[in-house]
Amino acid sequence: MYYYLNSRSEPCGPHRKEELFYMLKTGKLPASTLVAKDGGEAWEPLQQLYTQHRLTTCCPRCGGYTAPAISPGAQAQPPLYCEHCHEQLRAAVPGNVLSNIAFAWQHLFRFKGCATRTEFWSMLLLYVFLVPALLAGTIYLTIQYYGAAAGVVNSIIIFCCCVWGALLIILAALCARRMRDAGFSTSMVWWLLLYPMSPLCTYLSFTLYPHYNHPVHRALMSLSPFCLIMASFITLVILARALYPTHNRP
Repeated sequence: MYYYLNSRSEPCGPHRKEELFYMLKTGKLPASTLVAKDGGEAWEPLQQLYTQHRLTTCCPRCGGYTAPAISPGAQAQPPLYCEHCHEQLRAAVPGNVLSNIAFAWQHLFRFKGCATRTEFWSMLLLYVFLVPALLAGTIYLTIQYYGAAAGVVNSIIIFCCCVWGALLIILAALCARRMRDAGFSTSMVWWLLLYPMSPLCTYLSFTLYPHYNHPVHRALMSLSPFCLIMASFITLVILARALYPTHNRP
């Protein structure tokens, strides 16, 4: 139950929220009227209480309610994620490419929540230009410093592996959010780790067992293309499932 302060700063009530909202809509109470729950000390304008009530969202996944976060001087917005299960409750940004890329860039390593189709394909469009550039840079550095000191070559290899590892984690997080939004399990995303397994098997085969007739060398060389083929197949499945519409979300 809520109380409100009249023109003489005297508390009046108790009233239900619906009664206060009705008096606000009919003009019986101004929007600046201070209200408090159970006559407490946390008085707030009736307009702010009405805004919070209208923007409070019920999560379709867990049934919990999430109130909007209102920062000082900012306009209240509906919550983006459920504070209980981290389900995405509304479309993140308008459906333009640059806004979705900017939003996805702020959630690079976020595996929780969901990603809309526009957000997913906008970020994937960035990968189309980013991956060839990184691949060309890796090949250039390898050729440029080929035959140099072992420390320099190892540093280049470690740096390139870190960059590609971060890129793979970002891609896995984006795919996990999109799979959850489309209503699929996110377990398939971890099969993308087969991508780095392919060059790793090749590197280990020539480093640990350089003899071509060694059985371990032949096994690692056979495993390398298998990992690449399986990872490519999983990628096609994920891209096909990413085309599915939003699952159970307003």
